[in-house]
Amino acid sequence: MLSERLLSPSIVLGSGDQIEVAYFLHLSLALFLLDIRRILSDPMAAVAKIKSKIKTTHNVYVVKLSKSVWTKSSKFRKANPHYKGIMGCLYVGMTSHSPQERFEKHKSGYRTKKGIKISAYFVEKFGLYLRPTLYKNLNPLTREKATYIEAALAKRLQRQGYAVWWN
Repeated sequence: MLSERLLSPSIVLGSGDQIEVAYFLHLSLALFLLDIRRILSDPMAAVAKIKSKIKTTHNVYVVKLSKSVWTKSSKFRKANPHYKGIMGCLYVGMTSHSPQERFEKHKSGYRTKKGIKISAYFVEKFGLYLRPTLYKNLNPLTREKATYIEAALAKRLQRQGYAVWWN
């Protein structure tokens, strides 16, 4: 079929094929220009269409930790040598659930059906509450972006003077 030949990655020019290649290039250009016109006529709709195709299934979240984590955990102190004791202690994480649901799993010491503990020790023992003002404008995210944002947010909070733990 003509359409299969036009979409094939290798088009060999021979007798009559030059017309098909020219048609293919013309058709491709016409479709490209049509897409450009659609985007320019309603850019917000184009952005919404693209966003609808991207799976944003993950969230980052921040948990306020008790300051006693600083005195009781040498591991936490070692990870935050810059901390001066002013701003507070935080945990930054990412999840495919809502931040509230994930926080509740941390605090309950949740285990999977296979018996694997998935709650973070510092949140389970020292977690006080969620800090949505530090993350709500970032969510939802793709898994890849959530992984990157988790580390970037934690480092930014450390630079602001917080003692931060993240995985």
